[in-house]
Amino acid sequence: MSVSRATGPGRARATAATPPLLAATVVRELVGEIVGDRIGGRARADLTLLVNICAGELGRVLCARAPVSAAALARIENVAARWAQLDLPVDLLQRAVHAGIGTAFQQLAPTLAWSTVRTVRGNGLVLIDIVRTMSTAVSRGYVREIRALAGEQRAVVQTVTARLLAGNVAGASTSGDIEIADGYRVLAVALGQHPDEQDHRLDARVVARRKLRRVQADLATAGPGVLTQLSVDGGTLLLPLDETTGDPDDLVARLTRAAAAPVTVAMADADRDRIPQAVELAHELLDLAVRLGRGAGLYRFEDLACEYQLGRPGTANEKIRSVLAPLQTEPELERMLGEFLAAGGRVATAQRLGVPVGVLRRRLARITELTGLDPARATDLWYLRSSVIARAIHRTAHGGGAAQVLGSGAAQVYGSGAAHMHGGGAARIHGDDPDSELDAAV
Repeated sequence: MSVSRATGPGRARATAATPPLLAATVVRELVGEIVGDRIGGRARADLTLLVNICAGELGRVLCARAPVSAAALARIENVAARWAQLDLPVDLLQRAVHAGIGTAFQQLAPTLAWSTVRTVRGNGLVLIDIVRTMSTAVSRGYVREIRALAGEQRAVVQTVTARLLAGNVAGASTSGDIEIADGYRVLAVALGQHPDEQDHRLDARVVARRKLRRVQADLATAGPGVLTQLSVDGGTLLLPLDETTGDPDDLVARLTRAAAAPVTVAMADADRDRIPQAVELAHELLDLAVRLGRGAGLYRFEDLACEYQLGRPGTANEKIRSVLAPLQTEPELERMLGEFLAAGGRVATAQRLGVPVGVLRRRLARITELTGLDPARATDLWYLRSSVIARAIHRTAHGGGAAQVLGSGAAQVYGSGAAHMHGGGAARIHGDDPDSELDAAV
């Protein structure tokens, strides 16, 4: 770099020429220090260009006391965008900016006036401003390109996911560079409310969107090929079934930590040609878990097989629900039965209800008198429990609450306190046909 002494205090006339040898030396030292020889010729050329731009602008700004030119900033942003496209590290660009400015300043410093505190301060502020401006340009160009690439990838993922959910495997295979797996683990997800969503001082919609972004960020690290279709309330995940498929319980635990809210998940595995049926099944299982208040966590088909069958519409469902029909004239008995089933014994039930055991015994005897079934007999208890579950499922599916059937205490085990979280049934999401052939997906 050639410079001449300035005529005024603190000024320097500097040309914007940086010797090619100097720039090449800076880049060689920089690359050798950080990445060794694992960088291509195009990347080295970009680093050399960046060093030259920074050195040239430093001389011009110190000479004219003018801001960094828009043309120089645009060139820096273009270099950063190219690195984002090539998935190269942005920190190397930032180091190149600092190295270029630092090396050029060492060459230029002897020509500057340092006679007063004012000139020292002025030169220092100019140097700081140049570093800040150019570093910001690198970050701006890199982030802008990353966001554009992420948007394109997100659109591709959404297209592939939608086509797989619709059963269009051929269309999904041609939608982008995402490899379609032979089989998928389908996860139906319900995201509960974050505590801050109940805080009236905060915007619940903003809190919910932040919760969703945290979950999506965690899913981005779950492995390649994970497909998602999520909203702030939940949705559907498709995980490729291969050797990289992790433990679903671990994934649910991670999502719960990321959401900082209850996460309820139901899963079903299927070949890629049977994904729509598996999605239907998974969401029905999720609906059951939520309606019956089973609590957050992961549910497989075997966890809810009995409840799934009890909830199937038809003659058997009507018959099992009719077991407790005689209690409709005395609804407090039905709620007390729900508490009894949840507590698991007379003493615990009496304590929960706050009544003497003798009163509870008379009420159970009244249930036996009306239904012909004795809660003290294992066979009769199975029918009573099945009827309670079937009626709770039926009640919540038709706009009622399971707590109306089960009682507030039993709702902790069977109730529908969280039923509003997922909506009124899988049919609202995946169609209204209750007789869909779902068993093949299991």
